[in-house]
Amino acid sequence: MEQAGDKEMKDERKELREILNRWDPIGVYQMTGVEWPEDEYDSYVEPLLCQLRLGKSVEQLTQYLGALVTNLIGTEAAPRKTEQCAKEAFEWFHRRRIH
Repeated sequence: MEQAGDKEMKDERKELREILNRWDPIGVYQMTGVEWPEDEYDSYVEPLLCQLRLGKSVEQLTQYLGALVTNLIGTEAAPRKTEQCAKEAFEWFHRRRIH
């Protein structure tokens, strides 16, 4: 039986996954004619949650996400999209903490 806290954590990860998938730093969800699994960026969820819990700023999150893409994928993330993702994640995290 799933506990209330487990469901909340699962929902939290799902919501953050959706934010990361909209960011889509390598463009997999923009490919036409290709069905891509929803878990493409799941390896980013826990590290990003950790950064959010540590109280990182949008600027710090932007730098972190950019470094994550460079280190894991070997390419550079688009700065504006990365900052937008960081801001969305930051606002989402703080909105969840208020409720």
